[in-house]
Amino acid sequence: MAGMSVPDWRTSTAGSRVRVALWLHSAVGRGGTFTKSDLRAAFPKVEQIDRRMRDLRPEGWVIATYREDRSLTADELRLVEEGGAVWERGYTSRQPAGGLSDQQRKAVLAGDGFCCVFCGAAAGCAYPDDPIRTAMLSATRVEADGEKAMWVSACDRCRAARVRAPMTAEDVLKRIEGLDDAQRERLRAWVERGSRPRPLEEGLWAAYRVLPATAREVVRDRLEPRTAH
Repeated sequence: MAGMSVPDWRTSTAGSRVRVALWLHSAVGRGGTFTKSDLRAAFPKVEQIDRRMRDLRPEGWVIATYREDRSLTADELRLVEEGGAVWERGYTSRQPAGGLSDQQRKAVLAGDGFCCVFCGAAAGCAYPDDPIRTAMLSATRVEADGEKAMWVSACDRCRAARVRAPMTAEDVLKRIEGLDDAQRERLRAWVERGSRPRPLEEGLWAAYRVLPATAREVVRDRLEPRTAH
């Protein structure tokens, strides 16, 4: 975006979603933090301005809350990545035609056990190498040469890293050579099944992490050891 003439969010006549993107770009900046009160103060006459901000996510804008970034307070948000420059004339949406419905998106995440298919990070859990940051999952469209595109669960880090070259078949085969017999058998079973099953409790853990605090308390109470009869 550097070097381009960016409209002023205060005087732009574009729609609310575009103006929010301009505000995030100019007033917050990548890595910057803000609160919903800051957002509403910037657009005092716009209803549902929070939703207009969320509408930027399909365009690659990554906005973390304290659930994904433990360095934030409960009312803070962080602009992690700036996505498409939606204010540019002739901008082409990054969201593919025939995008998923909310029900289909949930089915993709549930089918992958609420874990990233690339790195295995579970929704709402911290990354081992970055404990203050937790994984945000979304249904992501991936394509392979000569194959039909498919939707998979991917975390924000892996989505951002998709610019790097994927492993080739030769790379995969070399790594397979390093597996022991049990690991090879598990991999063979996953390949034949077409999916990698995960323990039920993994998916429940990911779902628990994003419940409201009062609901998490109910779950914790229910998980108390059962009294022996």
